[in-house]
Order: sequence, then C-alpha cells, then structure tokens
Amino acid sequence: MILTLALVAVALVCIVAGALTANLIAQSRVKSYFRQCQGGHMGGGGGGGPTSQGTLNAINQGFLIATLLALVLGLAMSYFIARSLSRPLLQLTSAAEGIEGGDYSRRVEVRGGAEIDELTHAFNSLAESLQTNEQLRRNMVADIAHELRNPLASIKAQLEAVQDGVIGADSDTVASLAEDVEVLARLVDDLHQLSMVESGQMELERIPVEAAEAVAGAGVKFARELEAADIEFRTEVDAGLPPVDADPVRLSQVLGNLVKNAITHTPPGGTIKAGASLAGSMVEFSISDTGTGIAPEDLQFIFERFYRAERARERATGGAGIGLTVARSLVEAHGGSVRAESEPGRGTTIYFTIPARS
Repeated sequence: MILTLALVAVALVCIVAGALTANLIAQSRVKSYFRQCQGGHMGGGGGGGPTSQGTLNAINQGFLIATLLALVLGLAMSYFIARSLSRPLLQLTSAAEGIEGGDYSRRVEVRGGAEIDELTHAFNSLAESLQTNEQLRRNMVADIAHELRNPLASIKAQLEAVQDGVIGADSDTVASLAEDVEVLARLVDDLHQLSMVESGQMELERIPVEAAEAVAGAGVKFARELEAADIEFRTEVDAGLPPVDADPVRLSQVLGNLVKNAITHTPPGGTIKAGASLAGSMVEFSISDTGTGIAPEDLQFIFERFYRAERARERATGGAGIGLTVARSLVEAHGGSVRAESEPGRGTTIYFTIPARS
C-alpha cells in the first residue's frame, strides 16, 4: 500500500509540475507573439487584446484537459506498476513469515523482472540453506543423544550389577567403566573443538614444524594400539621438505585422528603408511591403510558429522563419526584442504595440505 501511494504521489507531482511548466511557457510565448503582431501591424494599438485573451483561455482549457487525461493515465499506470512490484514482495513476505514460524519448506515462484528474479532466487537459496541446516541440527542432536546413550547405558548397567552383587568391583570392571568414560570424554572434547573451530574462536599458535617429526610422532603416539592390533606403521617423507606453518598440537591432532581412523578399519596384519611431500606452496600429508575401503557413494560424505559408511562396525568400536570432521576443520583453519581416495577391499588414503613456511 505504501509503495502504491508513493508511486501515485510521484506521478501526480510529475504531471502537475509538467503541466504548470508547459502552461507558463505557452502563455509567455503566446503573449510575446501577439505583442509582436500588434506592434508590427497596428502600431501598438489595443485591437488584439480580446483575441489574445481568448487564445490564452483556449490554451488553458487544452492544458487542463491534457492534465486530467495525463493524471488518469498516470494513476492507472502507477496502480499497475505498484501492483506488479508489490505482489511478489507480498509473496516473499508471506514466505519469510512462514520460515520464521519454522516452515523451512516454503519457496517462492514469482516473475517480476531481473531484479525480482534475483531476489526470489536469493530467498529460495537462503530457505534451502536454512532447511538443510535445520535438518543437520536435528540429525546432530539425535546422533549426539545416541552416542551418549550407549556408554551411559553401559556404565549404568555395570554399576547396578556391582551394587546388586552380580559382579565384583574388580580391575576388569573398573577398566570397562574407564573405557566407557573415555568414549564420553572423547566425544565431548571433539564436539567442543569442532564448535570452536567453526565459530572462529580457536586460536592457532603457528610455528615452523618439521613434517618428518610430525609424521613420526603419530606413529609413536599409537605404538601400543598398533602393536595390539598387529598393524605395521611405515613413514615415507620426502627429503628436503620445508617446515610447515602450523600449530604443532593441532597438526598432531589431525594426524592422530587420521591414524586412529585407519587403525579402526585395518584388519590384523595390515599396514598403515604415513607420508609427506611438497605440493607447490603446500606440504601434502597422507595417511594410507590396507583396510576395508569405502564405497564410492559414501566417499564424499566421510568428513560430515556423524557419518558412517559402516554404521554397525562403528557402533561396535565406539567411534562417534566425528574424528574426520574435526580433522577437516583443523586443516581448513590452517588454510589447507583435505580429500580422500579409496577402493573397497583395497584400503583408503586421506590427503591433507598445510602451508609451507616461507
């Protein structure tokens, strides 16, 4: 309504201003013309007065009629223009109110020129993004609840069994409880770090870090687990690599998450290989395993929160499906990128890059 009134007001002002200006100019020209005629033919006599006044009156009537017609046409055009502009805006407003109320499926399909089309496309893209984020949020809440429920249920069952005297509070029971607590602590820590990275609150203390030392450190960190799982750990680091510009703690965490993930999916007797090589201005790290591999349809999703290509196996091993997400977020916080290559039955290789120290 406001847009319609504004257009009408603009039309009225333009029409009236144009009509008054044209009328004043016409009257001035007509009077000048009659004065010239009277001076040239009648010696300045007053015989032309009534004729000139009648002509001016006729001109005024003509301009009045023209102004009225222009006014009617201006009002009609203003109404149709305002309606064509306000209709898609009203539809966008209605859809926005629906989204505000929680209906993220609302979309707008209107046509009203290039600008309106661009606005509609931007709105629909925003609505789709909000719908996707809402679905991810719901899935994440459900997955977190599930991950918390399993170890908590185990802890509760074991404690109740101890209280009832079914089992004793021996070292095996304590070890089992400690393992469940470790799962909970790891999940909470991963979620906390992921939220800090994605919100930009994590500060990286970047210093020169030798790639060979970082890769070797990952093998040392998991030496006991590798030995218990009967998995061989190898390193292949190119000679003469420049140091990387990284936070050593976070780089160690990325490598640790990838090695731990590889251990989970590599059967006894398998091999995990950690490497590093120069790739332009980046140092590219890689963690390869001879495990089960990942199906092509799952490969693009492995860095998403709580995604599992083998849900039953991950549940059994206690993985929360968030380690790779944390690793990706930390790599991107350093200005690098991460990717994965895999073939079912032949293993998986995950690559990530960190800027070389200049």
